[in-house]
Amino acid sequence: MTSVSARRVVEDVQELAREIPDGTRFGVPDENSLSEFTAVIRGFEGSVYETGQFHLSITLPRPENRRDLEYPDVPPKVAFTTPVYHPNVYKDGKICWELLEGKGWNSSIGFKGLLFHLQTFLENPNAESPANQEAARLWQTYEKVKRLRMEDRLGEATHEERREARQFKRKVLECCSDSWISNLSRDPRFNRAERIFGEMTDDGNTGESGCGDGALTGSGASLPGPPPLKIHKL
Repeated sequence: MTSVSARRVVEDVQELAREIPDGTRFGVPDENSLSEFTAVIRGFEGSVYETGQFHLSITLPRPENRRDLEYPDVPPKVAFTTPVYHPNVYKDGKICWELLEGKGWNSSIGFKGLLFHLQTFLENPNAESPANQEAARLWQTYEKVKRLRMEDRLGEATHEERREARQFKRKVLECCSDSWISNLSRDPRFNRAERIFGEMTDDGNTGESGCGDGALTGSGASLPGPPPLKIHKL
């Protein structure tokens, strides 16, 4: 790793230690190999994804047969390690998103900006370039029905459109519920984590979606949430 890349990675991690976006967590599994990271994000309040807590792997790319990292000039490789029903997420967790393909990425974004952009990505998919065709179609219907409801014009939605909107929400909430299942035993990178910034609270009851209102905040604020998953600051 070049001294420039190493210094930038350390600076980004230190920035997150001081201030991390609300609804996110970031982990450094191995301090001796600053190219592999873990994260947890939650959808923004009011989003259909807000009750989930979605785990991700973050890998800083390096040129073939070289030790140097290309970060921050090249975006990290990011994938979900918990299920998420989303128009731009493949079944294996890989993400189809222009930012991670280099379009719109710039070196100033850093880890902190990446976490925020990932949260924004959850509720602002690109249905024109889907990784999940069904999710893209249902999301478009869901957004149409939601808009009609907000405009007090729900009667204009057809029975089929309402059914598809409910189907999309149900599939998303099922993944939200699944996301509460602990990945600590399945992902060795969490088991050997040296540092994970922030804590998850474990008080409160589950919500009507079955996911609960989960607690993920970067600023120390506390939200109610169910107890299946706890990540401690180590």
